[in-house]
Amino acid sequence: MGRLVDKNCLSTEKVGNKYYYSPILTEDESIHQTAAEVSEKTCAMKMSNVINDLLLKNDFTDEDLNNIEAMINEKRSYTVEHVKCTCV
Repeated sequence: MGRLVDKNCLSTEKVGNKYYYSPILTEDESIHQTAAEVSEKTCAMKMSNVINDLLLKNDFTDEDLNNIEAMINEKRSYTVEHVKCTCV
């Protein structure tokens, strides 16, 4: 819980000798924040490896895969010839 408080995902309120935790972020906000963190910590040249790994290690419905496929098809309209390294 302390890590989530440190990441500003939860707030705490002490009442007597008990702590009460409340969410600060919505689930969607938390997902977007996690994706941004992964994106910042991963070289752009290796991002496809991360996406492949996520696809292989998780379960998806047909609807999920249709949505992913639609996003890939949309992304194809503005692909780049070469992905630049973003390593520090």
